[in-house]
Amino acid sequence: MKGFRYAILLIAGFCLGWGAESGAGIMMRKATNSRFISESQIALEVARAGLRAFRAHEGRLPKDARELFIKGYLNPTDPPAESWHRGARWVGAWDGEGGFVYLSATGQVFLNADVSREKFFHSDWKRVLDGDLFPKGAIY
Repeated sequence: MKGFRYAILLIAGFCLGWGAESGAGIMMRKATNSRFISESQIALEVARAGLRAFRAHEGRLPKDARELFIKGYLNPTDPPAESWHRGARWVGAWDGEGGFVYLSATGQVFLNADVSREKFFHSDWKRVLDGDLFPKGAIY
């Protein structure tokens, strides 16, 4: 009978430990994603600053992101990179594969990372959904 009690206590301790580890893992993932949002906002501001400088100097929008790099408004050896994929690629339509989306018709720049399955703190979800990090309708 005494061994049965120890077995129950051992199983209960294992379950508590397993649950605590799972909770800690989720909190760490949320904290990492919060840092990724902040880093990506900075990278997005660098990209948008280059775009604003191009528009102010050239008087028009660039036809593609390559023009920003060729004319020196963004540094090709140290391009801005979003944090989830560490992507520095530029595309014309959102595909969620990392990097940035440049919409040449409107001159807007957004992140190109699919974060719909990521875990965020409530305040971070507000930044993701209500901010101007991603194109409207890309993240739901």
